[in-house]
Amino acid sequence: MIITMVFAMTDTIIYFDGGQMTVMQITALLGGIMGAVYHIWMFFDMRKNQTQFEKSMTALLEQKKSAA
Repeated sequence: MIITMVFAMTDTIIYFDGGQMTVMQITALLGGIMGAVYHIWMFFDMRKNQTQFEKSMTALLEQKKSAA
């Protein structure tokens, strides 16, 4: 995530009673969670539309053969 890099370069820190934490750590955590959720969602979406995907790939391959 671009936001993580921006906060890493600016070294933005949040201070609280027990200590401190950089904002970069928070954005990196959110990016890691969002990335995992996205890939799991895409897996199930691709499985749901597997027949449609296979049909489109067959059509693309046929177009490529006819063009050659």
